[in-house]
Amino acid sequence: MGNDKIILVGMPGSGKSTLGKAVAEVLQLSFFDLDQEIEASAGLSIPEIFHHHGEGYFREMEKAALEKVLSLPEGLILATGGGAPCFYNNMELINSAGTSVFLNPSLEVLLSRIEEAENRPMFLGLDQDEKLAKLESLLKKRLLFYQKAQFVIENTISAVQLTEILGC
Repeated sequence: MGNDKIILVGMPGSGKSTLGKAVAEVLQLSFFDLDQEIEASAGLSIPEIFHHHGEGYFREMEKAALEKVLSLPEGLILATGGGAPCFYNNMELINSAGTSVFLNPSLEVLLSRIEEAENRPMFLGLDQDEKLAKLESLLKKRLLFYQKAQFVIENTISAVQLTEILGC
């Protein structure tokens, strides 16, 4: 793969981190989770950043972290946060730096994964119907950006299947 970069975009619960780690293992590349990079840089969790500094500050940190990771010379796998492609020129940066993949499972799959996860602050305190409504609303707002990805994966797939689709 050399210095190829694969950047995964999609909704919360779409499998970016899980699939990203597995693909990195298959291709023997480094894996980066953009939210973890932001937290390490800030010394705060994502919810703490939002609480103390607001979304604008978070999005600036997110852009800086994205630029930093994508400027690394080696090949890598990057799982972005769900909103990362939707701000500034981030999606254009992603597409120019590597191969972008939009993971787009059904809303039912997203909902089931959101309900299983404990670390989804955006969905805390919401019942199932409210979570589904929030997912639908977010997807409507973000789809235009996600669809700029070079590859769209509609179903859950394995790391091996993704590497085959990408020709790795």
